[in-house]
Amino acid sequence: MLLGQQLLQTRVLGLQCAKLLHIDRFELAVSFAPDVQRLLADAVLLRHLRDRVLVGFAENSDHLVFGKSGLAHTLLAWRGSHPLKFQFVRKSAGRSKRLSEYLIDGHEHGDAFLPTSVFLATDKNITFNETTNTISFDISEVGPFNVVDGQHRIAGLVRAAEKNTELLDFEVPVNIAINLDDISQMCHFLIVNTTQRSVDKAIEQQIVARLTHMTGLEKTPTIPRWIRKQVERGEDARAIDIAKYLNAEPTSAWLGKIRMANDEKDGVTINQKSFINSLKKYVFSANNPLSTSSFDASRPKILLNYWNAVGEILVDDSEISTVIYKTTGVDLFHMVSATVFTHLAAKRDFTKESIKSLLKRGFRNLPDENVAMGHPEWWHRGNVASGINSAAVRKLANSLSEAINMQDDPTDVSL
Repeated sequence: MLLGQQLLQTRVLGLQCAKLLHIDRFELAVSFAPDVQRLLADAVLLRHLRDRVLVGFAENSDHLVFGKSGLAHTLLAWRGSHPLKFQFVRKSAGRSKRLSEYLIDGHEHGDAFLPTSVFLATDKNITFNETTNTISFDISEVGPFNVVDGQHRIAGLVRAAEKNTELLDFEVPVNIAINLDDISQMCHFLIVNTTQRSVDKAIEQQIVARLTHMTGLEKTPTIPRWIRKQVERGEDARAIDIAKYLNAEPTSAWLGKIRMANDEKDGVTINQKSFINSLKKYVFSANNPLSTSSFDASRPKILLNYWNAVGEILVDDSEISTVIYKTTGVDLFHMVSATVFTHLAAKRDFTKESIKSLLKRGFRNLPDENVAMGHPEWWHRGNVASGINSAAVRKLANSLSEAINMQDDPTDVSL
């Protein structure tokens, strides 16, 4: 497929969707460019044209068609028989539900939109009007189109329109490929749906954190509820502050070991996404004292002391790398931190030496089958720690937590 050297003008695509709420299934297909030169053009805002359809089009009727539609479900999800008797993608109900909630909320505030286009394909030709730089066609003759990309967006739109019929006129950016046989469509489906990558989770975490720190969030356009809740909780912002501190503090055992978003340096042991997710799951959990806002200022320093204590006990001078600073070690000791910080919070003592003393007591009290995890060799890469799964990590963390809770002299109590 060739890309044009110049931008192509596009107009509008408007479709009426009277049968939207009667759609009972999606028929999906794929497309691949045939042996003709093809061009790409930018989608633009659309207008509604009732019974006929105008589409912004490239300069030749065999080129890819680009335009926008008014929720074209009578084309995108045709009811009844279809030329291709297969469906490629299993739609996620949760994903379409979240999208529908966003569209309903955004529509009420007048700022809902879909920034990316739905990709359609057809084996039919659509005549191009060079005078108006548009196309018009009868949907009963050209439809149904096959959905190459955008199944969840369509499902979310249908779901939203069932709750608010005003969304029948919602404007959707649409790209259309024409004159594609079934084999070409299947090939193109595979290309589109096996080469796309979602946004790096670390970048998503950074953006959520920045939104949390902004004071005028209530003035921003409508954002999906799950994103707003994530921003308002502020966990991403607090976790990233911790990761940045541990990664940059000269005295930190984590110095330079966390690959932050857009960081390509060598020598890292874990990426930001995994480290942040571990903090959010185990340090910001309800059973961990450090999750409360009273520790917002001191939390990074406490975790610095905690990880330095872990490192001094379990990391030796061997040339063999350690698993302590991999996901296995991070998850295990973040799980155990709830027990450690519960003991220390009562004394308001989070010094490194107090943390080391508590951890050493736990390692001493471990049962025989787990006692080896208190020695650096157990954590060497290629040794036992390298081969344990998440279930084993949780089991070992529980064992160490129980061992920490064991008192050296349990009989010396006042009643």
